[in-house]
Amino acid sequence: MSILDIQELCVRVGAAEKEVFAINGVNLRIAQGEVHALVGETGAGKSMLAKSIMRLLPESAHVRGKIFVGGIDCLELNAKEVTAYRGSVASIALQNPRSSLSATRTIGDQLIDRISSQSRVSKASARMEAKNLLESVGISDTHRTLKAFPHQMSGGMCQRIMIALAISSKPRLLIADEPTNSLDATLTENILQLISDYAKRENAAVLIISHDIASVATISDRISVLYAGSIVEQNATADLLGDPRHPYTRMLLDSVPKMDGLAVFSDVGSMPILAKYPTDCAFISRCSRAISTCHESKPALVAMSDLHSLACFNSLDKENAVRQLPTFPLTYSSREIEVKNPLLSLKSLTFIYKGRFGTKGFKALDNLDLELYEGENLGIVGESGSGKSTLGRILSGLEKASSGEIKGVVLKQKLFHDIFQEPIRDEIQMVFQDPILTLDPKLEVNRSIVEPLLRLKLPKVSVEERLSKVITDVRVDRSLLSRRPRSLSGGQAQRVGIGRAIISNPKIIVFDEPTSQLDVTTQAQILNVIRENSKSKDFTSVYISHDLATVKSICDRVIVMYRGKIVETGPVDQVFNNPVHPYTRAMLASVRTLDSGENREFEALLPEDEFLTPHSGCNLFGRCPVSVAACERTGQNLLKFEENHFVACSKSNPETSVSKPNISERESK
Repeated sequence: MSILDIQELCVRVGAAEKEVFAINGVNLRIAQGEVHALVGETGAGKSMLAKSIMRLLPESAHVRGKIFVGGIDCLELNAKEVTAYRGSVASIALQNPRSSLSATRTIGDQLIDRISSQSRVSKASARMEAKNLLESVGISDTHRTLKAFPHQMSGGMCQRIMIALAISSKPRLLIADEPTNSLDATLTENILQLISDYAKRENAAVLIISHDIASVATISDRISVLYAGSIVEQNATADLLGDPRHPYTRMLLDSVPKMDGLAVFSDVGSMPILAKYPTDCAFISRCSRAISTCHESKPALVAMSDLHSLACFNSLDKENAVRQLPTFPLTYSSREIEVKNPLLSLKSLTFIYKGRFGTKGFKALDNLDLELYEGENLGIVGESGSGKSTLGRILSGLEKASSGEIKGVVLKQKLFHDIFQEPIRDEIQMVFQDPILTLDPKLEVNRSIVEPLLRLKLPKVSVEERLSKVITDVRVDRSLLSRRPRSLSGGQAQRVGIGRAIISNPKIIVFDEPTSQLDVTTQAQILNVIRENSKSKDFTSVYISHDLATVKSICDRVIVMYRGKIVETGPVDQVFNNPVHPYTRAMLASVRTLDSGENREFEALLPEDEFLTPHSGCNLFGRCPVSVAACERTGQNLLKFEENHFVACSKSNPETSVSKPNISERESK
């Protein structure tokens, strides 16, 4: 029985002169107990489809077609009926939980209000139900969580709470819109498992929207691929991943970063914005398999088998081993870096975010030592809250360390005290996570890129020469130079951000999650830009990310951070192929890619306790599957495990197995 049945849905939004045809004839069914993944690039119409189901479209939207949820056509409901429909019949977990949750109300108040409004029970009963909901999403300390505010919780915990709110009234259809966006590998796995468990437990339908194909493939039964508002292919997950027939599906899969070193392909095109209903194939400008029929009509979604549907006039076949799309291969293996005087040397670096209104401060970095060498691409990985971005901001001069020192050739051996030192601005640049928000909305693209040069008072000819070279290097089309950030796509804006960073020829560039908000094809394009520019011996970069496959593809050395400390560091191949620290091992075990090999099985971390009593020992104590009583009392320092490979764990012993710490009999905590 189908819980969701969408029939010929068409949605167009915007004023008449700027009207966009966002959804163009979508048909989709999701059965009871099914987890269905909807994937595609930014601008494909994924979130617009979710808003249509939830009746959250703007008033100016024009909608045609039918959407049946549990037998109810939600498009025919009046305002009062829509209120009852949301939550009890269909519910959505939004992609940014921190902005979706009320910052001024406790978690308990928000959950209890939702339960009371849906089921009309007493406050005491609603509170008990709230505790049960938190336990169902893996939160053990429900008493303190109910009293906490969203800002006191980690990103993963906020996402769990968002799911608890969405399932509080046991909806027949749960929509999860980018539920793992910007989450690290371990949290991603946990959140996806919660969604899968709900579908099985309540026999509900789940529509999960994501650009992270590798992750959602682990829990989805079927996948639909959306392009320019139309479903172009749909199949059982294993069959679609193993035998894609639409050229766009093939392109998406080939753009996913891989942990096994296989090539990643960067496509040259982008998603079109349709100003009218398509009368031909919307993918035609990016497809080398296009034939005359593709120009004449829009391909319909045709059933090829019980589960497989395809919209293509000249599809791939099983024997088609040669790639048909124009692409740029992106491959990389770590290099040996010449160790000499470091560009930067960090000693005993500590950073504390000060508390407010008498609350205790938060130590983001704890007595950290690090060296960065010329020509090196250094990766920094770790979960949310590990201190990655704080370290990047200190390296870029945007924050001042609470204690410790930074020396190096780039600083002319001077201590790094003043965050506004002119040499820092010249020699170290940063590329931020959200490219559109970090560009000046009032400046055109050409002015944004050359702005770092204005202070140098270079001749206009020199500025134009540098601009011309940079836009070629980062593949910014000249037609974009007169635009402002709001008219750029995420990928275009990130290219502008990279161009702005490299135009002054800095010694070091810090990339802070530059691809976390981008779809896989745009991500591959940006990684290709970074990789091409990093071929220069003078290019030194710090690459901060939670995407381990991406880090492995472009970095020489990696440091793994957990709660402000470095727990493992070494050449990226050594650390990722032979992880030693329990946290590194758990993180790598959580990575889901489309590699042909099986995912490695390591000891899983124990559930995180947000309210663990502070102690003087290892920060991982309480979650570590191999910890002993001494770990609670004794801090861990980096010790040599093998050549160039250092680990902060007393259980790691070079005389035992290289791939596992010494996990002799565990002592009681």
